[in-house]
Amino acid sequence: MPNTYTVTLDAAATTSVTVNWQQSGNGSLSSVSTVIAPTARSSSVSATWSTPGTGSIDFSVSPSLTRSGRPISVAVVAAGSAPLALGFDAATPHQISINAVHTRTLAAGATARVDYRVTGAPSWIDGGYLYRTRTANGAAADAFAGWVVDLQPGTTYDVRLEVIESGVTTYSQGTRATRSLPAEGTAQTKSANTGNFGSVMAGAVAGDVIVLAAGTYTLSGFGWTSPGTSGSPVVIRGAGIDSTILSDSTGVVLSLSGSYFTFEDMTVRGSQSDAGAIPSSTGVVLTTGIPTNATFRRIKFDGVDIGVMRDGQVNGLLIYDCNFVGNNPWSSTLTPITRGYPLDTWNDTGVRAPGFGNCVWNCTFVGFGDTIKLGHSGGWGGARACYIYRNWVKYGGDDGCEFDESDGNCAFYDNRIANTAMGASFDGIDSGPVGLFRNVFVNQTRAPMKFTSAARGARIYNNTWVGTTRTSSPNWDYGMYAASGSLYDFDFRNNLLIYRGAGALISFNQSLYGSTLTDYNAWYPDGRSIYFGSGSGSYTGLTAAKAGLAPRMAHDVIVASDPFASPITLGADYTVQYIGYLDARLAGVSSARNSGVAIAGVTDGYTGAAPNMGADISGRAAPAIGAPSNPYRPE
Repeated sequence: MPNTYTVTLDAAATTSVTVNWQQSGNGSLSSVSTVIAPTARSSSVSATWSTPGTGSIDFSVSPSLTRSGRPISVAVVAAGSAPLALGFDAATPHQISINAVHTRTLAAGATARVDYRVTGAPSWIDGGYLYRTRTANGAAADAFAGWVVDLQPGTTYDVRLEVIESGVTTYSQGTRATRSLPAEGTAQTKSANTGNFGSVMAGAVAGDVIVLAAGTYTLSGFGWTSPGTSGSPVVIRGAGIDSTILSDSTGVVLSLSGSYFTFEDMTVRGSQSDAGAIPSSTGVVLTTGIPTNATFRRIKFDGVDIGVMRDGQVNGLLIYDCNFVGNNPWSSTLTPITRGYPLDTWNDTGVRAPGFGNCVWNCTFVGFGDTIKLGHSGGWGGARACYIYRNWVKYGGDDGCEFDESDGNCAFYDNRIANTAMGASFDGIDSGPVGLFRNVFVNQTRAPMKFTSAARGARIYNNTWVGTTRTSSPNWDYGMYAASGSLYDFDFRNNLLIYRGAGALISFNQSLYGSTLTDYNAWYPDGRSIYFGSGSGSYTGLTAAKAGLAPRMAHDVIVASDPFASPITLGADYTVQYIGYLDARLAGVSSARNSGVAIAGVTDGYTGAAPNMGADISGRAAPAIGAPSNPYRPE
């Protein structure tokens, strides 16, 4: 049957533009091209399906291709070429993870970008450029990946992919729904109390909603296998965070296997005593198989060495609106200035969630080692489509977030992290990308970020770091430090880093490969040593670094030691716990204000001539941070 499509250009073309059409799915088009003459703004093509079916036109243009501010040259497709397959990673509630793989070799300079909109909406939103992923040996793969964030759960979006290769543009379009959150307020099917909890749980069937009465449930070695299914999950609901308490003072409170279950509205209480270097108290362990679609919400994990733990793969894990209280007091998280970093907190993890489609958001953490990590014990590959956002970390003994061993399409954004050893760790990123954006980090013991092995596709945008004198053993007392390793396609823009110690501003001994973007960043202080990449040379002060590293750092600026509307006052060194303001909103006058560069999906909605550098982006509403039961409030 015939189908007519209209192409609308942003502006008249200067030469004839050939628009080629291809069909995805089954069948092919008998009519494959049309020509838009010079000076014309639109044209149409009538195409006939040779095989009726569910296939769709790759180049969908309804209602038009007009995108304000960016002309589009539509589409001259080389003979034998084809658009990328518009693929997606696991669905998550507030993101779309794009993984577009080509069936042939792409040209060296090929680029891809994405537009999206709620299905049926009149206007497209620019989602920015995707990342061309890399193979294990660092070579560019025939695939692009990336994410769109700040979306709504359970919503269907149109996604359009534009690939430009050797001057040729091709398009693919499809739809993708974000994951719905588990239903709230489902009707009770069973009840349990402190006397019959074990038997009621043992008798659970698919679709059960088991409501736990108020009280303290004293457990010992409790294990449960969920009978839930995709269509009939199981819900375990307490009477309230402070009313229903599941407690085990000697081991694992809940050892869980199976899939498709939700625990909500309760406290999971451990030993409430620090076990030292070897953890003994764990809130939840996810055990056998590949647990799928487990949810924990509105739970206080109280007095545990480890909050939620999975060594191997877990898929679709959602943890939100939870309050995690670890057993490490502030004193044991410290590293004395005169010695190396201790191991006494390293095994105490808030959440460990390696796998696909795992998300942790709007949680509050205190007293762990690695607060949130995506690493695993090996054997299945790296994490993909895992997102950590809008969390508040009061203090911790190791990394605020650990991307280590991730594969790609993982991001950490809109978090507030204080008093940790590292801000974020990027050791061993397989194909990329991973994202770190719109976060605030204050008073890190060792360094803002850790890179000690190969990382591919690190996208680091609009973060704020504020630090004082760091540990001097081993040699961490720098503003920004990395000892060794390889970074591919390192993109570091719109960040603000303030260092009030006495060492070098930047000592970054990484080998930089591929496309390196380090620009539009703000720094304090000036006049310090800058060594930004292995073999790049050492410079004293920003002016000298700009000259020696050009075009890198071309738009970088120096800021005051405290350029914030509300001061961030740190101690003489990192051993003084910071408990103050974390929003890092800029003062009215600052060299970092309106001095950044627009980055689609990160700075959307900014006001002024350009976005601010740092996490405070004028025009964007401040997100809610931390657990609703223990939220971050600007002080």
